[in-house]
Amino acid sequence: GMRVVSLIENTGKRMDLQTEHGLSLYIETAGHKVLFDTGATDRFLENAEKLGVDLTAVDTLVLSHGHYDHTGGVKVFLERNQQAKVYIRESAFAPFYHSEESEHRFIGIQSIEKSNPRLTLTKGNVEIDRELTLFTHVQGRRCFPETNRKLKYFDGQIYRQDDFRHEQNLAITEAGKRVIISGCSHNGIVNILDAYQELFHQMPDVVIGGFHTAGKGDFEPSMTAQLYELARELKETGAVFYTCHCTGQEPYEILRTQMGANMNYLATGDEIGI
Repeated sequence: GMRVVSLIENTGKRMDLQTEHGLSLYIETAGHKVLFDTGATDRFLENAEKLGVDLTAVDTLVLSHGHYDHTGGVKVFLERNQQAKVYIRESAFAPFYHSEESEHRFIGIQSIEKSNPRLTLTKGNVEIDRELTLFTHVQGRRCFPETNRKLKYFDGQIYRQDDFRHEQNLAITEAGKRVIISGCSHNGIVNILDAYQELFHQMPDVVIGGFHTAGKGDFEPSMTAQLYELARELKETGAVFYTCHCTGQEPYEILRTQMGANMNYLATGDEIGI
């Protein structure tokens, strides 16, 4: 079966593990050892050691999008791991910002150059092999996270609303099980599921990732109605969800109340078998 270990995210129960606003997941399948995102710093490396995860054995690194809290540890990972193929969207190197009124905070990639020879720059969907597919082209805007409105890119003249074309998701198919791994689901997890269904003609069994319902703490009570709608849509898919990072504790509790055992939290150090 498949094994997923949360190397780092915003919360954790174990005192010996570090947490941060970021995400890094380790996924073991029959044919692969995958690292999905690298957190904001190199803390995920220290956690991996304590969790008994050998990052030098990773063969595939997927970077979900061009924000610092998912790509911060790439440089140190590449120093430690000499073989992993790295997949990142070509558009992920744009100057991304978190903008509130006239305050613009740079949140783009700082840890690696676009010209790095170890990167495979992706444009569309990429079928890596029978187990792994990277998919994008998420067009829908249902249950679109309201927290996205503060996320911009600088086009050289003005700060424009990010359309998240730099986001990619990982689909894993192994031993009859279907899994989606998403970093922040900026395009909206409902729309990502629609895109998945279009590609694979069925819904996944398990979905893992952040849903950006709180972003970096931008959740407001007025967003609660959207969470009820989201819970209804997600429950209908029949999939089991494990969420974390940018979903936020309060939104998670609301989703859990609505969805029961179909919605779970994946904290730093947690492991699931699929």
